[in-house]
Amino acid sequence: MGDQNKRRFAVPLAFLAFSLLYIAVALSLLRQWGSPHPWARLDLYVAIFFVVSLLMAAQQIVVAQAIPGSLLKEFYGQTFDPRMALGNALLALGELSVFADYGHWRLLPALHHAFLQTLGLAAYLLAEIWLLWVDGYLLRNFAQATIRRQLLTTGPFRLVRHPRYAGLLLTRVGFSLIFASPLAWLFALGWWWLVLRRIRLEETHLAENFGDAYRAYAQGRPRLFPGIY
Repeated sequence: MGDQNKRRFAVPLAFLAFSLLYIAVALSLLRQWGSPHPWARLDLYVAIFFVVSLLMAAQQIVVAQAIPGSLLKEFYGQTFDPRMALGNALLALGELSVFADYGHWRLLPALHHAFLQTLGLAAYLLAEIWLLWVDGYLLRNFAQATIRRQLLTTGPFRLVRHPRYAGLLLTRVGFSLIFASPLAWLFALGWWWLVLRRIRLEETHLAENFGDAYRAYAQGRPRLFPGIY
């Protein structure tokens, strides 16, 4: 029990430390060093992005703390895909270059358009609202010790098989539009590859655990987006 409690608190602490370091580095890359207007690139779009990102980080910390320690590995998919955490970290670190592009390089100025940035911000906010619903639903189920034997088919899972991954991918689309960078779209492709790989592994894992019940649930139900995929 002691090891499980330590693990439960270690995850949110590590996530908090990573999130704060990420934001600190991102802000340093946006800063116009030596300029009389050092925060000229910290515009309204970027400011709202950081506020929402902090809310998302806080949400993940609450989720990690609320999940029983014995179920943390299952919740984060480490039982069937232990390497995704490393992929997440590498892509997140790579995305820091997007802030340098927005603050200094501006590799493709044509992408800097108020309409596209507004659209991106709307997508990012929508993804956060969606993830709040999905995580709230997952929390209510994972808080029960019997969740390991329960197939989720209601709530957001009634609409798509992988609602959490759909929200994650929508955040990357929003991120790419907000920061108007070709680098962001390049990393978005990396996220798509990582998530699709994860889905294949997870669906194999679920089929092994729930058999025909999962196959019947999955039949005809889209993986990520209703009517699209």
